Amino acid sequence: MEFPDSPTWRFLYCVLVSLVLLVLSLLGSALFAKTALITFMLISICYFTWILSVVFNGPMAVAIPKVNTPAYRVLVNASDPSQGTVEDFTQNLTANYTGWSFHTLGENMFPNYTMDYTTEKPTDFALMFAIIFSGVTGLMAGANMSGELARPSVSIPRGTVQAVFTTLFAYIATAFLMAATSSRYLLQNDYTVMMDTNFHRIFILIGIFSTTLFSSMSNLIGSSRVLNRLSHDKLFGCLLRPAKIEIGDRNPVVSVVITWICVVLVFLVGAMNKIAKLTSIFFLLSYMGVNVATLALELTSAPNFRPTFKYFSWQTCALGVIATGTMMLVVDASMSALGVVVLMTLIMVLHYQAPSVSSGSISQALIYHQVRKYLLLLDVRKEHVKYWRPQILLLVSRPASACSLLDFVNDLKKSGLYVVGHVRKGDMDSSAVVDPLQQVFPYWLSLIDYLKLKAFVELTMSNNIRHGIQQLMRLSGLGAMKPNTVVIGFHELAPSQATLQESQLLKDLRFSKIDRAAVVEYFTAGDYMPKELDGNLERLAPVDYVNVLKDVLHMTKNLCVARHFSKLDKEALSRGWNGQKRYIDVWPVDLQKPQETGLGWDNSSLFLLQLACILSMSSRWRSYTKLRVFICVNSLQDMHRRERQLKNMLQTLRIEGESSVVPWDHVVCHYQPTNGASGNTTIPSVDLPPAYISAFNDMVKRYSEEAAITLLNLPVPPNSAEDDGEKYLEMVRNLTDAFPPTLLVHGVSSIHHQPRDTVHHQPQPSVSRERSRSPGLNPYETVPCQPSSSSGVQPGPSGAQYQPPIHIEVSVDFTRPDGQRTRPLLVENRRLYVDEHYISVWSPVLRAWCVECPDRELILANVQYEHVLEMLECIHPTYKAVDDQSVHILLPLAYDYQMEGLLHRCECFLISHNLPFLEKVWIADRYKLNRLLVLCLREMRPNSKVDLNGSRYYALSDRVKVLLLERLHGAAAPEEILEPPLDLEPYQRQSDVNFAAVRAKTGRLYYVNPYYMAAWSNVFEEKLCSTSSGVEEMFCPCTHEELKAFLMAIHPPQLRINETNIGPILMSACKMESPALLRKCASLLLSPHTQLSVFVRLSLLDRCFLHEMLPQCLQMVLRPENLIQMTQQTTYDCLSTRAKAAMMDRLGILLDNPGLQSHHCSRCKATNTCGAVTWMCPSCKTYSTDTNLVRNTNTNNVSTTTNTGYGANATTVDKTQQGYGTTSTMNTGYGNAGGTVGGFK
Repeated sequence: MEFPDSPTWRFLYCVLVSLVLLVLSLLGSALFAKTALITFMLISICYFTWILSVVFNGPMAVAIPKVNTPAYRVLVNASDPSQGTVEDFTQNLTANYTGWSFHTLGENMFPNYTMDYTTEKPTDFALMFAIIFSGVTGLMAGANMSGELARPSVSIPRGTVQAVFTTLFAYIATAFLMAATSSRYLLQNDYTVMMDTNFHRIFILIGIFSTTLFSSMSNLIGSSRVLNRLSHDKLFGCLLRPAKIEIGDRNPVVSVVITWICVVLVFLVGAMNKIAKLTSIFFLLSYMGVNVATLALELTSAPNFRPTFKYFSWQTCALGVIATGTMMLVVDASMSALGVVVLMTLIMVLHYQAPSVSSGSISQALIYHQVRKYLLLLDVRKEHVKYWRPQILLLVSRPASACSLLDFVNDLKKSGLYVVGHVRKGDMDSSAVVDPLQQVFPYWLSLIDYLKLKAFVELTMSNNIRHGIQQLMRLSGLGAMKPNTVVIGFHELAPSQATLQESQLLKDLRFSKIDRAAVVEYFTAGDYMPKELDGNLERLAPVDYVNVLKDVLHMTKNLCVARHFSKLDKEALSRGWNGQKRYIDVWPVDLQKPQETGLGWDNSSLFLLQLACILSMSSRWRSYTKLRVFICVNSLQDMHRRERQLKNMLQTLRIEGESSVVPWDHVVCHYQPTNGASGNTTIPSVDLPPAYISAFNDMVKRYSEEAAITLLNLPVPPNSAEDDGEKYLEMVRNLTDAFPPTLLVHGVSSIHHQPRDTVHHQPQPSVSRERSRSPGLNPYETVPCQPSSSSGVQPGPSGAQYQPPIHIEVSVDFTRPDGQRTRPLLVENRRLYVDEHYISVWSPVLRAWCVECPDRELILANVQYEHVLEMLECIHPTYKAVDDQSVHILLPLAYDYQMEGLLHRCECFLISHNLPFLEKVWIADRYKLNRLLVLCLREMRPNSKVDLNGSRYYALSDRVKVLLLERLHGAAAPEEILEPPLDLEPYQRQSDVNFAAVRAKTGRLYYVNPYYMAAWSNVFEEKLCSTSSGVEEMFCPCTHEELKAFLMAIHPPQLRINETNIGPILMSACKMESPALLRKCASLLLSPHTQLSVFVRLSLLDRCFLHEMLPQCLQMVLRPENLIQMTQQTTYDCLSTRAKAAMMDRLGILLDNPGLQSHHCSRCKATNTCGAVTWMCPSCKTYSTDTNLVRNTNTNNVSTTTNTGYGANATTVDKTQQGYGTTSTMNTGYGNAGGTVGGFK
């Protein structure tokens, strides 16, 4: 009897058989085990019958089956093949079965791929492997049914290994037996050759059916169990929820039915060989996944992963991964790539979307292993400002009232660390069973998850809130991932109201075991969690709050104080404001230094700008807001220049934002330092005038009232929080009253990097012409000389040096990094920040260290912090003088670091300074100061009294001792060593230090270090700021002589400025905008010991636009006739109107008390009191300070007042009249005289 054979009937046969398998699977795993045993016995019997047939059957002809339709095709017309073929089943096609034959085995030993007659497609190794591999997939049946096994940890490895070796032996034996008994033609055209050559076909038929039945049943049951576990773990959500249904002894009935439906759908393919490659690839993927999982567990060293398989190792896992991956590519590369993409997609979806499962996730072990490894590699000593990012610790007391702030800081972190810290006030009770913080920790985690914050939670307990905050700041984070910025809410007069609502939280959270209603109730119950705080809720006192702010700064962390964030509505940002984007306003103004209105910003202002830039780059803020930077100026004339500079700086820093320049002279006018401080001195924040704070508040509200958020500089907290804490908080309240959401920032981090050859950020602001620096600087090596008799200058009393007030003040703060000074020097565990380019010019030793250790701090051992600071102040653009104390500090450092320029300065000071003879000789010998040594020997006379028994003498070298003794015994004095002239040869060729060309306007070229020049010149500073590419060549506004003088004056050893060279140096300092050099020149011009006439000094100051120093210069003129002589100079007309007006003011002051009788006057004899002249006789032009000679001014005296335009009232006398009965009035203003004085206009 033959069954019908067609694709439809074959599908029905498969469905009927699968129904039988479905029934058996629904009956449970116990029946499957019994069926497996019976099936194994049947298969073994059938296979044994075929072995007997191979042994006893002889040669025979085997008919080719009719299902091999290609074999029965013949040509319709043999003479014309183009007419096609037709199937002729009347043919009697046979193939040879040779029985056991080594000749047949030899013929079949090598491959010869032909067409597969079931698919009529050519075969190859990949297809053969895929077909055979599908027959060994049952090896994983035991692993799939691990839940049904009594001892899976023993049964699975043992059964799998036994199955592998049994199958391997059976397959190899079958292949060799068939190859030795059947011809190649038979094997290629009859896939049922075992059935056709057996004693009886029924045995092989039963064996094939039993094998297929058991394999299908095991796959059906195994797949249903896997599907059931997927549904229990909720890996695919509600999609597989029905698969969880179980009956009886945990029999997943629905999973079995779903699996059976999938099997029926596969039957529609028609032939297994068509999808053999696909099934093999997915099986290989599953095996590779198992190997990868075990390899990952082994490499991550999971303590609870303890496999019992004797030969398990990571090498075997890796070999399995490589082997399966290779065979996937061999089977089908394109389909393998598709399978890998599907697998990776599933892994990503499950990793990010799937909930936690009872069996755990290998991804957590991998993440832990990688995080630990890379945290160890993340070395805090390798930090670089180029890769700086904010790592924020947000201190929260009542999270129910800080939801907006929590969300805002989440936008501000820029992929950095975000830690939410909270301090619980209390003690750890030793009798408590568990830590009380463990009970509240899940609520905090759920709140973070429901708010969708990417943050960690740190809770601590302390008796004192301040001490607890210190613990959080020190211990939060791990390794190099520790907070560098602390954000804290402002201390309001009354606690903020709770704003946490259930609608603000996510609706569903897979990982949280606490629903959102419970979270809201917990954080809003009573006055914030009474069950957590046990009713002991206390706010920080103002003093403690201010101390917390100071603690943050003392720990060198950036500080941000947030206020008015209850007004922040991020949903309103999307709606815009009048159809326009809202602004993120930045006010980088230092209220304690209102005179610093330029772009030479310190770290705090740059950090402020960086935070605003990060916020504007956040997704929602970028779409609905724009960055706007304000800069305040004191003069309307500077607005356009400042705006251009601000735009250039934003462009250099690659910050997209609008620039706005605001005049604030109406605000600065209220700034009146108290306690006698000068206008350039930084006063404490608590001493800022209320009117000044109120005016600034009104100005900010006028410009930023509708801003989305405003960022300001935070005034520095007071030194004494106990005395000024409440006053400081009141000042901050008045400062930010009625503002939009405001972030007050004080930064200490250096967040901008300046590479060696390219300037991307703001150069150092240390010499910015807008920045006033600390006073108290003395000029370097003043040249002693006698005053000129024609100048009218008189020396001060007792020969004391006259020090006029100079308002060009320059200082450098080395304790904090800025835009250019980013290289830290570690001295006695304290850091000083320098510019490596600058110190490389002075010291080849430090330059070599900078090259050898790039981007790392330099450790200076065996030196004192104060000494290094003194050295840095001496070589930087402050012109700090070498004095009695500093020379002994500077000499060892200059000698050790080979600073020849500094050694030369110290040598010049010692030459002109009085020290004990042997001490001078010892210093010259110790530090190789040959010029000083020669001068000492020349001053020495034969038979001089020299202490040859003292410690100084014994400390001398043998060479110097010999020279001393020879000189004592009458040897000739050595020839004098002249001071070496300054050489510009190093600047005429390019080198590693001087790598940029600077060209004078006359065409002469020199090579300099642009960063060193920028430290001295604001012109170069702005050029570097506006240069986005490498610095190669720059132009300066000086002539060749002026540029040469400038280079010699600023480069070591720094040319001594005197009367002969002050002209070009002063002009170059003016054109190059060098505050330090201007101050040095001004000190020399205003010194009474300088051998320059007052008119020459006045002309130089006037040409350099130092008009504020003109009155100081004219104070050296004590007689009116000297001023009149100055007006008769040929170059008088070249003076500006401001210089002429200053001369008129001085003349008015000198003529303050006219009208005395001529016969009562006497010429002043005391030269040291000439500055106190109060009256003059108009007849004989004599002066006196004797008030007894003053006659009654009510008779024959008419006085007139002159308005000079500088606020000084003066009188003037018309010299054309005899006597002084008549006077004329003059309004000088800026030199526009209304009358004549002394015969000149």
